[in-house]
Amino acid sequence: MTLRVEGDANDYVGKGMAGGRIIVFPPKAAQYEACRNIIIGNTCLYGALPANCLRPVWLASALRCATAGPRRWSKGVGDHGCEYMTGGCVVVLGDTGVNFGAGMSGGMAFIYDESGLFAGRVNREMVDTHRITGDDGAPYRAHLKAAMERHLALTGSARAQTLLADFDTTLERVWLVKPKRMTLQTLIADLPRAVEAVAA
Repeated sequence: MTLRVEGDANDYVGKGMAGGRIIVFPPKAAQYEACRNIIIGNTCLYGALPANCLRPVWLASALRCATAGPRRWSKGVGDHGCEYMTGGCVVVLGDTGVNFGAGMSGGMAFIYDESGLFAGRVNREMVDTHRITGDDGAPYRAHLKAAMERHLALTGSARAQTLLADFDTTLERVWLVKPKRMTLQTLIADLPRAVEAVAA
């Protein structure tokens, strides 16, 4: 099932979701910049199982991920992003709030850090951050590009289109967030499933 919402949504979008895709986007006539405004509330996809959620939005407070599997997109998140995440893949193309990754024990997140402030907003108790511009980042770069292209195709995201147009420069500002207990080599095993889910 695919659920498309043009406009605003409240808290708990996708709570307990078990499959399918949710796409929330601003009204086509909106005059505001999508990646700088709030159109979804708090605690989205809490307890969600494998699914696709592609959202050209700025989340009000927390993107919290309590179970494994979902593929999530956002144009920005507030405080406590990816709190208690146990699996899946998150891509954020905008700013984040503080306490990112608190309690994150699985999965991965790609963060486009335009402001250069992201490193100071991460809760590093359970996660660490890596750039993906080196040789060991090639599979992650390929995954991110494919995911962004799919996001653009599904949502018409102007933000994704702009960042893809100069992808090499975009990569210089991307952080990969992962659990400390996993190495880049072990984490890579999750990428084929992530690519499959994005392409579905």
